[in-house]
Formats: sequence, C-alpha cells, structure tokens
Amino acid sequence: MLPRFFSFLFLFPLPLAGTFAVAQQHVQVKTKWDLYQLDQKGKSYFLSGKKVTSPHLDPLLTLLSTPATAPCPGKFQTQIEVRVSKPGQKTQINHLNLDKGILKGPQGCLMITGSGVDGFPLARSWLIGPFERTVKVLKTLSFSSKDENFTVEKKNGRWELSENNPTFNFEFLEQMLRSLQDFRVDRFIILKPSNTKEKVTMKVDGARLSFYQLAPTTWALREGEKPWAMVSSNWSSWKDLAPSQWTDSYAQEIKILLSASSSTKQREDQLEKLGLNWSESLKRAYQTCLLDESFGDRARSLCLQRMRRRPTQDNTQTVMTMIENTDSPELLREAANYLRIENPKGPRFSEKTDPEQFRSAWKSWWQKHSRP
Repeated sequence: MLPRFFSFLFLFPLPLAGTFAVAQQHVQVKTKWDLYQLDQKGKSYFLSGKKVTSPHLDPLLTLLSTPATAPCPGKFQTQIEVRVSKPGQKTQINHLNLDKGILKGPQGCLMITGSGVDGFPLARSWLIGPFERTVKVLKTLSFSSKDENFTVEKKNGRWELSENNPTFNFEFLEQMLRSLQDFRVDRFIILKPSNTKEKVTMKVDGARLSFYQLAPTTWALREGEKPWAMVSSNWSSWKDLAPSQWTDSYAQEIKILLSASSSTKQREDQLEKLGLNWSESLKRAYQTCLLDESFGDRARSLCLQRMRRRPTQDNTQTVMTMIENTDSPELLREAANYLRIENPKGPRFSEKTDPEQFRSAWKSWWQKHSRP
C-alpha cells in the first residue's frame, strides 16, 4: 500500500511540446547512461541542434511543470538529476527515483507513474534517435523461446535448418527477417517484470538480441545490457511467436507426401489435391520427391510439374541433378518442359532422343548460366 502523504501524477501520451506555454528554459538531464541538455526556442525544444519530436518529450515536460509539494519519505536515493534553468531565475534541481516512482523537488515530493516512469528518457537517443534501425542477418540465426528453438544458416542462397523439419514455415521466417532489416523505433520503454511478458532470444551472426513481448502484438528489442528496449510496429505481425506460426500451412499434406508409410497412390492423390498451392516448404518437399526413386515416376512427374510453375535457381539445380540420375522417358520429358522455360532453344526429349546427348546439352547450358 502506498503512503498516504504522496501526491500522484499519472502520465499518458499528450500533445506535442509546442502546446505547452512554458518560458524559455534549459533542461539538463543526468542519468547513469547519459548527460544531455534540452534547449527551448520558442515553442520547440532542441538537443544537440536537433529539434525534438519524440513522444517522450511531453511526459518529461509535464512532469517538470507539475508542483511537487507533498511530504517526502525519510530515505530517498537519487537515480536521476534534472536541472531546469530559466533566465533571471534560480536553477531548479529535481531528483528522481524511478524504481520508487518518486520525484523530489525543491518544495517536496511527487509520486509518478505511467509514461513518467516507463518512458522517462534515460538517454538522448530516446529524444533524437537514430530512429531508423536495422538488424541484418547475413549468415546464421538462432531462435530460442519457451516453445520454439531452431537455428538456420544461409547456404547457396537459401535458409537451411540445422535439424531437418520439412514442415517449417520459411515464409514466416523471411517475413520476420524483413521486419528486422529496416525498422523504425516508435518509442522506448524501461523494462520491468510488470510490463514484459514473453521473452525471445535471437543470435544473429553470433550477436545476442533479446526481445520482450509487451502486449499481444507489441514487441521490444533490448539495447545491449541497458535497462530499456526499442518498440517498433514493424514487429506487430509476430503476434505471440507461437509454434503454430512456425509451421507451414500445408504441414499435413507435406507429412503425407514425405511419409515412408504413404503408398504411391496416396502420394499421387495428395499431389493432385494440392494443385496450384505453393509454399517454400512445399517446394522443398517437391524437390525431395523429385530426387527419390521410391516415389515412382508418376508422383515424381507430378512434383516436377508443380515445380515448373516456379523455375527458381534451386528448383533448376534439383532438375539438373535428377536428369543426371534417371533414364525415365517420362521424367526426362518433363525435365525438358521445365528447362525450356529458361532456355526455349534447349533440346526436347522424345523416344528418339539419346539420353546422354540430352544430358550433355543441358549440362553445358547450366554450367554457363547457373548462378554461384
């Protein structure tokens, strides 16, 4: 229970600082992590010559303009010092303890809560940025949460799991990586057990990143070992990062297609049902199907037909590997149909075609046109 002698100040987002009718002044803030000064010019505030438009400015100004006249506790430990200087007036010195939610001014104390505590600008970066940030994953990403753990590595232009999982949702992985590559910091928040829910750890090319879920669609990235985190709306699509989000939408179909217990008929029927549907995991399942003789020529031919709709580099490489290891006329005929999408002048395959000459012609073309 809170002491009865405290006044309260609940701080919520307010209009921009220009709406405050305050006198010309300088505000110097000293924290464990920074020492910076805000200079008022007209209705605007500047820091290091940059105009401050951050949402963290107004709660700070509101806090300083609210009288602190209630009795103070017997013991008070200063965490932050704020000096307010106005022309012709004595400098006002304020002391803050954010852990206790108390501001101690020249005439008494004030209890603060809301954005006055969680959103107090501990460093100049809260006020002037940079607000455009990037986390670019070049080679490896390790993901760890309460329910999901995996590592992916970039190999030959595509992401590969360290442990095989044919139903992994690679589309969601790519979406996450895009949201990290270029994001805007909307605001900052001081991390506390009361305002954080789920924690996710990522290792990006060896560098450790900690993300905290603040609300169902709100995530924050901690800056190193500092006690605050950056909030960005870029990550709203992550939702809860539950295991279901990491599972391909065609997981059940992929399991049937790749299961060793599935009959040739079951696989062929499943491929017919899938029709034009597509996902990265489906593509990889089709590639597995194409290179596995146990699927039978009919099922492999159907997989190749599905791949033909997306003639990607890795699909083409898989087709090239297949034609080197089969004499099936049906498969070689479908392979020619696929390859001629990229090279219309390439040879077709018929009953009169010499398989070795067919392979040699396409191999020569691929050696010249494949990307490293």
